[in-house]
Amino acid sequence: MSEIHKVRENPEFYGLSKEQVAKEIDPYWTHVSYFSDLQLMSKFTGYYGDDIKRDIENMSPLRIGNSDTSCMGKIPKGASLVPITSDRDLSIWGVSVYSDNTKGNLAVAIYSDNQPDSKWIWKSNKEKCTKGENSFFSTSSILKIKKGETVWVALINDSDETSFHLTDSVETWYELEPVKIYSVNTPWNELITENNDVRYPKILGKSKKREGNPIRIELTGKRRNVEKLPITLSSETKSEDLSKYLERLQIPLKEKEGEIQDSQTADALLTSPVFGTGIDVDRLGLMAIMNQPKTTSGYIQATGRVGRQEPGLVITWLRARRARDLDHYENFIGYHRKIHSFVEPVTANPFSHESLELCLGPIIVSILRNAKYVDSVPIPPLWVSDEKGPFQILKNKYGDSDVISAILRILNEIGKSSHIPIHRRNNKFKQELNSQIKKWYDIAEEKQQKGKILPYGQTNPKKPATTDVVLGSPFHEVKGLDAVFSNTRNSMRDTESTAIFYNQSNKAEIRPSQFITRYGPGSLLPTTGASITAPSIGRMFGNLDKPIGNFRETVDGKQQLNKIEINDVNMSRILFQINKEKIPFDDLHIFSMPTNTSLNSTEKNVDADQDIYQGELFPEWGICSRHTGNRIFGKIVYNPRNNTAAVKCPLCKNKYGD
Repeated sequence: MSEIHKVRENPEFYGLSKEQVAKEIDPYWTHVSYFSDLQLMSKFTGYYGDDIKRDIENMSPLRIGNSDTSCMGKIPKGASLVPITSDRDLSIWGVSVYSDNTKGNLAVAIYSDNQPDSKWIWKSNKEKCTKGENSFFSTSSILKIKKGETVWVALINDSDETSFHLTDSVETWYELEPVKIYSVNTPWNELITENNDVRYPKILGKSKKREGNPIRIELTGKRRNVEKLPITLSSETKSEDLSKYLERLQIPLKEKEGEIQDSQTADALLTSPVFGTGIDVDRLGLMAIMNQPKTTSGYIQATGRVGRQEPGLVITWLRARRARDLDHYENFIGYHRKIHSFVEPVTANPFSHESLELCLGPIIVSILRNAKYVDSVPIPPLWVSDEKGPFQILKNKYGDSDVISAILRILNEIGKSSHIPIHRRNNKFKQELNSQIKKWYDIAEEKQQKGKILPYGQTNPKKPATTDVVLGSPFHEVKGLDAVFSNTRNSMRDTESTAIFYNQSNKAEIRPSQFITRYGPGSLLPTTGASITAPSIGRMFGNLDKPIGNFRETVDGKQQLNKIEINDVNMSRILFQINKEKIPFDDLHIFSMPTNTSLNSTEKNVDADQDIYQGELFPEWGICSRHTGNRIFGKIVYNPRNNTAAVKCPLCKNKYGD
């Protein structure tokens, strides 16, 4: 990401014209990181926002320096003046100074030349010295320097203990004499005020030659400021957000008046295997595989997401201690030359009983409401009506409806298609189909006899259920209402509803299955900022008992968790064995974790983003970064002014740790 930015800023150096550069680097501007599982991806989100963002900002600028480091040495406090001659044309945005310890404070300024009447072009504020690179950046371009030109960098250090990287440059460097301010000679280290401002003289004044190796200093170009939070795509991504993210990934770099416009172009995408078949973003050309996918087919699908329009580059990270990864590495060329011969047979079966029960009914409804003809049979407009449409099924009382017969005919032909492998065909496909039609007929007949309505569905499937419907949601089951086809999906990507875990500064959406297998009480939750831990079961129960939503409502004589008990003999048997049969089998009960969706009710609405379970900040204690020498621990607290977590230091005595 840093190198692509350098190409953008200095296209001529890479043999490109300004007109070409936007088109040439666009495929590689958005970095795609593919993770084989969601858990690994959740660990990386914070790493991107903290470490990678910081490193890119430091590594992306082009640099012009006086020389490389040859040794280390302490320079007496004061002000040094170092010349830097440019070896290229470059727009200067900042200065970097290299030190070998953390003693004292630093500040820099840029002067056009080493003349007594030279005026400063730009100056920085005071910064605490850090080991390694000390970067001073401007929010805009400071000056444009031509190849062969020299500028002078003035450096103030206020400690005799500061150790710098020194160079073997033969150019002479200088020490500035103290300047006259307020009618007295003020030492340079006293020119740094309490509010970090530096009283650099606008006129350079006198200087004298300094002996020894000069300090290593670099002029830096424009740095790449990447987004704190990248785009993330996973099974936890909401369907309504998916199209928004994909549209943003399609936005290319644009060239306007000699400048590349990138404010709307995504910097990075972190994705799980959800970024596979059916997702096409032609402009992407750079991907890192973070952990080899378990299957060759998954590897092909993942890597096929980049390089679709322009040549793509895929970098795969392998683990030497993992036998499969080591085999791929040692046989890299042979494996990739014959990669399609290693593709595993498909394990998913779209014609299984569970798949047909979930999908057949909604498919029939969608055909009836959207098709004009089915197998040359016209579909009457009445089927579209939400009021009368569902009752049109009653015309099939004796199985003599032309419309229903046509639908059954074409779906049966699909079920027997020669394109479906024999071992995947369902011999009971016809019975499954007839069963769905009969179920619809029976419920419609019952509702008509009782004078009740039966719409296809409710306008907002996330709102509490109020009536019987054809296409049901989890609310209908909770409320004890009839649904011809239960738990109808809005998207095949949506498998479970989620619950919001929160603290003052962060939130996480967790599915019930994740809570059982991955994010139980005390575990770190996948967040993009300050870490939070999942609360105990008792704490969660207390959150629900405030009450929230329908938790205290009675449905079919059941209250609280009893309304969502899971009756699974196999799970109960496993739990019985884990507890070494100490608890009687009949006393074991398994409950689904209440989610925002399942807690919703007509009387007490629960929004999809409403806070449900309160977690804790993690860790509870941290080291205050405002001190040198002795390290001071402070409690990590929430700062309501900027919605972040910070260390409340007993020495600083700041209320919010800032």
